[in-house]
Parts: sequence; structure tokens; C-alpha cells
Amino acid sequence: MSRPALPPAQIIEAARTRLAKAKTAESIRFEECTAVGMLGALEDLRLIDMDTWRTLRNEFDALADSRRALLEGGAQ
Repeated sequence: MSRPALPPAQIIEAARTRLAKAKTAESIRFEECTAVGMLGALEDLRLIDMDTWRTLRNEFDALADSRRALLEGGAQ
């Protein structure tokens, strides 16, 4: 039994959600790396173009940075 493939938009949204929910430095790093790898796979499969890759990469980097800032702010 195989499941139907998820569309790229659902894959991207799932990665965005997981990164937004990350609560530790390690989980933020893991989810950011996973999201970037997912973007690379989508681009390799030609499911997204390079401009979309760049835009989403910047978004994921900014989201990870904001999560780290919240984490560091809460630790002080």
C-alpha cells in the first residue's frame, strides 16, 4: 500500500509548522536543517524553482533566527 504523494505546498507548510513549534536549540537546528534539505529535494525534483527555493530558504532562516532569539530571551 502506498500513500498518495503530498503536494509541495503541504510539504513546505509542514516544515514551516515544525520549525515554528521547535522549543530547544537542538530542535530548532534540526528542523532548520531538515527544512533546507527538503527544499533541496523539491528543487532537485523540479517541483519548485530556484527563486522559490531562495525565498523559502530566507523565510526558514528568519524563522529559525526568531525562534533562537525567543529561546535566548526566555533564558535570561
